[in-house]
Amino acid sequence: VAERSRERGLQHSGKWASELAFALDPLPLNELPPVPELTEEDACDLDAYTLAKSYFDLKEYDRAAYFLRNCKSPKAYFLYMYSRYLSGEKKKDDETVDSLGKEAKVP
Repeated sequence: VAERSRERGLQHSGKWASELAFALDPLPLNELPPVPELTEEDACDLDAYTLAKSYFDLKEYDRAAYFLRNCKSPKAYFLYMYSRYLSGEKKKDDETVDSLGKEAKVP
């Protein structure tokens, strides 16, 4: 769960899941859930997803969304939509700071 969260850019969820896993007793090897197989969609989107995830991790959300725009896998689509959302939030915050800064300069 922790790794899947981090793959999708959910850093705090990944941290929480890692902390929880650390606090619990480890599962025996035969009780661990199987690693999900790579689907055809995931394989087709892998290069674009990897590039976009690099941009996402650097907080370049518009650039990440651009490279994910034609991807079909659910994981890539999630990162595409999340990148667009965070881009909008970042722009909104930047505009708020700009408007506050301009107001502060006017006597």
